[in-house]
Amino acid sequence: MQSYDKILANRTLLADRINYLSALLDKYDEYKPYIKNHKEQWAVTGWARKKYEREHIAELGYYDMYRDELKSMIKEPDKKIMPKSWKREFEKLEPEFKATQKPYSQAVWKLAAIEVLSHNRKDLERMPENERNQQVRQINRGEKKKEYSL
Repeated sequence: MQSYDKILANRTLLADRINYLSALLDKYDEYKPYIKNHKEQWAVTGWARKKYEREHIAELGYYDMYRDELKSMIKEPDKKIMPKSWKREFEKLEPEFKATQKPYSQAVWKLAAIEVLSHNRKDLERMPENERNQQVRQINRGEKKKEYSL
């Protein structure tokens, strides 16, 4: 069914992109608390920076770790961290995805109905053959009983 294939392909693309953006936003939420420490580190200079780095070594390490993880997840070639544009795109795609739900459900329902009808037709075609085979078996059983009784 062509419309089903189109709808499924469109839904798959939308779902993949939504899942990708959702994963990026989730990873950004993990990364976000450590941005403050990184900015503060570069706001101070000299011995004050060294002191800050010693006091906040764990947070600065987490900043690098989460940033690298986030950058490795980004598929775009520029590898920029752009949570606002990700959020906007996510919010734009969600209604699009939800709008495909009804046509997708209808297409799946029609395909299921076609499959059931096809199965029922095959079953009806088998019924006369099964009845003939049953009659032949009963005749054969009757003949075997006669042979044994003689």
